Amino acid sequence: MFKPIHNAPILSQIVAFIALYSMLNSSAGSIWDFNIKTFPTPFGMTPLFGQRLISTHEAGMIGSPW
Repeated sequence: MFKPIHNAPILSQIVAFIALYSMLNSSAGSIWDFNIKTFPTPFGMTPLFGQRLISTHEAGMIGSPW
């Protein structure tokens, strides 16, 4: 895909990458919509250990490897 600009300066490659990214992002947004959709948390929202210092959702996000 980047073969035509393989020997071009690095700034030209970065500009081409940003242009390609924006075209793909715009295409995906027009196909699937630009609205952010909410997703329920798998950890729950109750306070951890009965205190209000940290919730189970926050603890799950800290302990999650992602």
